[in-house]
Amino acid sequence: MYAASPCKACAVHVVDTKCKSESSSSHGLSQPARSWCFHLSRFLFLLQIGLLTSSRADYGIYLPLLKAIMKAPDMDLGVIAFGTHLSKTHGHTVDHIVHDGFPIVKTIDTIPKDDSPLDIAESYALTAQQFAEYWSGEGSTYDVVLALGDRYEMAAAVAASIPF
Repeated sequence: MYAASPCKACAVHVVDTKCKSESSSSHGLSQPARSWCFHLSRFLFLLQIGLLTSSRADYGIYLPLLKAIMKAPDMDLGVIAFGTHLSKTHGHTVDHIVHDGFPIVKTIDTIPKDDSPLDIAESYALTAQQFAEYWSGEGSTYDVVLALGDRYEMAAAVAASIPF
């Protein structure tokens, strides 16, 4: 079974956005399906883009790209915010992302207690674990995932994606 919604590219045709498997061998849960439109007898794919942002520094660099993606009719953006974006000490900058109009689809809070090497290593491990869970489930629907940064949080998020 399919759920229909208007095509973002042409605003005329209907797009299939979810598939529900009804076979006896399936678990029967809704599964994401690639969005498509029969526009002039061709498939027009809606590119699913995930964007990882862990701090104000990478968010500022991403900003022009984020604005362009949001204007593109054939792209669908989902922002995954983590790291210092979720820290009250660092201004809870995830609020800025929401205020700027970008869709936060997931937040992952793994901020270390302190800046000691042990606390950072534990936070790295927790970040990798939580992202592994995300990539194996709801995070598996992206066609492209954008990652930028030189901090350990971003390294853990990216490293966790390797098996997926």
